[in-house]
Amino acid sequence: MSFLTPAPAHEVRKGFVKRTLQFMGLGATGVALFVVAFGAWLACEFYAATPQNVYHRAYQAAPAFLYDPGEMKNWEQWEHKFDADIATDDDAVRHANEMLKSLNDPFTRMHTRDEVKQMKQQSSGTFVGIGIGLGYQADGDDKPVLDATGEPLPKTNANGYPVIDKVFEGGPAGNAGIQVGDAIKSANGVDLKDKKIQDVVAQLKGQPGTSVKLVIQTDGVDRTVDVTRGIIKTPAVVSKTYGDVGYVQLTGFEQDDTVAQMRDALTRLQSSKSLTIDLRGNPGGRVDICISLVSLFLDEGDVVSIRNRVPFGGHSKTTYRLTKTGMTIEELDEDTNKVSTREGKRQPNLAAGKSIVILVNGHSASASEMFTGALQDNHRATVVGEKTFGKGIGQIMLPMPNGTLLRVTTLRYFTPNGTWLGDGSSKHHGIDPDNVVVPGKGFKPLTESDNQLEFALKLLQSK
Repeated sequence: MSFLTPAPAHEVRKGFVKRTLQFMGLGATGVALFVVAFGAWLACEFYAATPQNVYHRAYQAAPAFLYDPGEMKNWEQWEHKFDADIATDDDAVRHANEMLKSLNDPFTRMHTRDEVKQMKQQSSGTFVGIGIGLGYQADGDDKPVLDATGEPLPKTNANGYPVIDKVFEGGPAGNAGIQVGDAIKSANGVDLKDKKIQDVVAQLKGQPGTSVKLVIQTDGVDRTVDVTRGIIKTPAVVSKTYGDVGYVQLTGFEQDDTVAQMRDALTRLQSSKSLTIDLRGNPGGRVDICISLVSLFLDEGDVVSIRNRVPFGGHSKTTYRLTKTGMTIEELDEDTNKVSTREGKRQPNLAAGKSIVILVNGHSASASEMFTGALQDNHRATVVGEKTFGKGIGQIMLPMPNGTLLRVTTLRYFTPNGTWLGDGSSKHHGIDPDNVVVPGKGFKPLTESDNQLEFALKLLQSK
């Protein structure tokens, strides 16, 4: 059964979803909460969870949530195209991604069960591995270079081997003498030249207590290192002080405890006269976390407007507006032009009275741009650095059979001034800093060569 059936059946489903949302008291803004139930229905209702059915659920679900259904040209051609070629769940995911590629949206894609497990670890702030991070390739505008599936390509040395961009303090790799700038030639005999970043990560991860034999290249010299994998805790928020300026580095908007970590950081920095929020390299994450974080720095004002696809239907637009005591959520149903309003909770403004500078660069994307736009448009922060990536879209996560997951672009968001930042692919509008500061010669973040941070500190100390 396909969602692209004749009108009567489609309208029946559309009405069912709308009635369900209304019954749950969610309205169109409840789509994100409704997804789990909808995904479970897709996963269990009509088919056994065979590999072929994993593929067909993706085929059915994408039209219901895709932001622009007009991109689904001749969608019916994909329904049974790969039936004879799908023997495993990984086959289903691979062919589903071939189908989804026709939408010209690198952010709409399907994930394997192993990838979903990694995403869950990321949300918890822990992962099993050796305690390193890999760098990404950048284009002439310092934006990540993406492969055909929308994943960033790893930074490599001149020989094509992935270069280590970060070593976690106290982690297995650091304890084994591995350093930032080293390249990994192989893992347990598997050559890593020109490999995708997820393939490199797959070789490095494993059960805690197991070891991996690495060939590490430093300045052209190879050495073999045995590293024992462990459980790595990755903080989302790091804070310190520079004189009377408080510094907060936010690495992402994914971890479940991000808001709690930020509250703790701001509490520790209460004696600081001003704040620098470092979002350089921050790839974004969850909308709910972003909105909560904005309220820690803003008394009142619009945070963001989100235009969302209603499942099986048209679009709605929801504006999140902070007041001193709470949050007003205003929703416009574009099908009926009906406006509804409800009240929500907010975090306390723990940065009240402090001047704020936000540091950004070409790798600050998605939720980082939403956060930056909210404070910039409300004249709450000065933005320093380079133009941001330009991703003003968001994806919904649909649970699929056998532990797989479908990610579908279902929304666009707009800053309080009504600015759309781009699709992160062909259109990169981004946020222009109030003060453009490009990296100087020998630039390295958080060192004496970090001229962007130096500019921010001088700007705050002059106020």
